[in-house]
Amino acid sequence: MTHTSRLPGFNGRSREDRVAAVRDFAALSDEEARLFANGDALPLEQAQKVIENVLGRYALPFSVATNFRINGRDYLVPMSVEESSIVAAASYAAKLARECGGFQCRSSDPLMIAQVQLLRVPCLEAAWREIEIQRADLVAEANHQFPRMVERGGGVRDVEARVVQAEGGPPMFVVHLIVDVRDAMGANLVNSIAEAMAPRLEVLTGGEARLRILSNLSDRRIARAEVRIKHEVLGSRGLNGREVAVRIAEAHQFAEADPYRACTHNKGIMNGIDPILVATGNDWRAVEAGAHAYAARTGQYGPMSQWWCDEEGDLRGVLELPLALGIVGGITRAHKMARLALKIAGVRTAQELAEVAVASGLASNLAALKALATEGIQRGHMALHARNIAFSVGAATTEIDRVVQEMIDRGNISHAAARDIVEKLKAHAGQKRPDPSPVNQYAMAKVNLFGEHSVDYGKPAIALPVRKALVTILVEDNEYGEILIRSPNELDDEIPVAITRTVLRELGLPEDTALTITGYSSIPVHAQLGSSAAFAVAITRAIAQKYGLDLGPRRVNEVAFEAEKICHGSPSGLDNTVVTYERPVWFLRGGEFEFLSIGANFDLCIAYTGEEAPTIRARERWDAAMKAEPERFEAAIEELAKITEQGREELAAGRLVELGALMTRSHQVFQRLGFSTRRLDELVEAALSGGALGAKLTGEGQGGCIVALAESGKRHAVLGALRAVNPTALFSTEVR
Repeated sequence: MTHTSRLPGFNGRSREDRVAAVRDFAALSDEEARLFANGDALPLEQAQKVIENVLGRYALPFSVATNFRINGRDYLVPMSVEESSIVAAASYAAKLARECGGFQCRSSDPLMIAQVQLLRVPCLEAAWREIEIQRADLVAEANHQFPRMVERGGGVRDVEARVVQAEGGPPMFVVHLIVDVRDAMGANLVNSIAEAMAPRLEVLTGGEARLRILSNLSDRRIARAEVRIKHEVLGSRGLNGREVAVRIAEAHQFAEADPYRACTHNKGIMNGIDPILVATGNDWRAVEAGAHAYAARTGQYGPMSQWWCDEEGDLRGVLELPLALGIVGGITRAHKMARLALKIAGVRTAQELAEVAVASGLASNLAALKALATEGIQRGHMALHARNIAFSVGAATTEIDRVVQEMIDRGNISHAAARDIVEKLKAHAGQKRPDPSPVNQYAMAKVNLFGEHSVDYGKPAIALPVRKALVTILVEDNEYGEILIRSPNELDDEIPVAITRTVLRELGLPEDTALTITGYSSIPVHAQLGSSAAFAVAITRAIAQKYGLDLGPRRVNEVAFEAEKICHGSPSGLDNTVVTYERPVWFLRGGEFEFLSIGANFDLCIAYTGEEAPTIRARERWDAAMKAEPERFEAAIEELAKITEQGREELAAGRLVELGALMTRSHQVFQRLGFSTRRLDELVEAALSGGALGAKLTGEGQGGCIVALAESGKRHAVLGALRAVNPTALFSTEVR
């Protein structure tokens, strides 16, 4: 037969026909083919030697995903998994990709990291210097101890020193040995190298070696898949392909903005990868750990993949992950089905297996996003209707899923059925139920484009909303007689309580109203992105909605301004105005503002240094400098005001090159004044090297974030350049 992974109607064939097709594709022997049904791939006596306390064996379905074309070659992709639709979804997306040329993949050398932790090093600088001096000798010594590794083409390639420190603890000196493991996953080998080299490292550093183990964040061992799906093949259920592509890109933006969505987004990616690892006997737990750590390497958990629409309206996707896979050693050698899976895949190296896996992950992600953005919306309509009914009859937030599921199980989605279920739940609970009418609200971040500091002296400023960074809150009544804040991150302190009391007072409600506020913020605090303004606006909107107060944006803005005084003493009013109206704003202190028109769409890339820069502290330093050098700082204020005025003209005209140049010029002003930092400058330089038209600090300076201007559709290069210098948080937002 033709050597192709395009096998139309494969799932509809008999099992015997499917086995025959795979046997022909992979040139399997009769004995290998019999393993699918009758073979004992892991005899019980062998299983008892693999792990402890063995009672038996556990079987999973073994399948192949079809249609994959990777780097011009066809693959059948082996998968072992219990969840329905995973194999079908990956095969479907691979078919879409196949019609557009397939997946383009590449992978780096199979480099793993052996970590040796050294404590009580007497002089960190001396230890670091000694490691640098002895690097070549250490590499040679390690390779001498493991000659077979070198014979196979692998070996220790480099030695690096690091200093890390836990909060409140002493500094730790950590040595990384970078090991090329070739076609092995490499865990045992890397651990052995760490153990063997620890005594030598103790002598060099004077420290005490403790942990000697590999890192599963194998970020030197990266696999990358790219795909371009022509919009013509994406049409679905009455939607044209361009619209579907846009919907998929928008679904991806949700994952960029919200780690709750990103987690599920990434689970969809691993749906396409983990079954391959299970089938081939690889350590899927190590890969999962490394993948999710990689997704959070900037300090904010985000989507592993990237999806966007290009100039032609086609859908573009990229997935880059650390994938430490092996095709030799371990269970791969002992398990007959693992060996068979590798033969079906037809991979010749561990790097090639990683490329197949990353392509499958991207395919699985594409299938999930397309379903969610198209038919998933239609199929989920009745479930959404059921949720609305459950809310309308007073089901508590914690009861909604249970009420919906029981209505579906009964086959009766109606108000009467919902009321009956809620009453039974209430009777069963025998206690006061939670608030039946909770309220959800949100508010977004902001960035200052121009006019930092000068706005405090009566000069204009320009600020823009950031749609990719949000505060989201759920407000409920409680029985505890106080305001409670529940949050997994920076919302969990006394400031939100004080803001909430101010909002209650401004709205004519008792300040001691008992509320539970469950919140999440993806806006870094003290990064000068308007996190307090966003919380103030979100809680104002939520309380007004909960108590039936009809507030227009003007009143929301007024209330949020009063709440901002909790954090900033004498705020300009800029932050709360941009956050309330969610539009680009030309602002003058005192509340005078205009909405700005945008002459051309563009992207802003925002990177957080990790250097906290509370607004009050930065303003105090500015005021002190102003008093010390009034002529110099007054001249700077005038220059910043002129830049802002010019920036308004370029923004309206859509002259992005000129606008970017003004941003860079603004940053240079802050550099001269000493209000930039080394880290801010490093991020600005990285953005410019990545193709940004301009970049600058945003906010009061001396920490916080930079913002970089990228032409529409070209943000990925800028984000990549910024990611290379490891910002604490990184995201982008479209300005239109």
